[in-house]
Amino acid sequence: DGFDRGGWASAWFAQDPEAAQAAMSGGGKTSAFLLGRRTYDDLVGHWRTTPEPNPFADVLRSTPKHVATRSSDPLPHPARP
Repeated sequence: DGFDRGGWASAWFAQDPEAAQAAMSGGGKTSAFLLGRRTYDDLVGHWRTTPEPNPFADVLRSTPKHVATRSSDPLPHPARP
């Protein structure tokens, strides 16, 4: 949809697992995520398909998510773990 700046983090962290670990080190302190629907939809694909172990996906799976959207379409995966 004309947004060509997304998706950079997955490729970057795949090349450098230590950077991914450092980036997610504060994840256990996060009580919830507030996401837009587009970001949520992109992240669902990541956290449901990323092979283990993956600290970024682990935080996404285990942290409650609040999704802001104008759509009445159901979320493809529950926002709460």
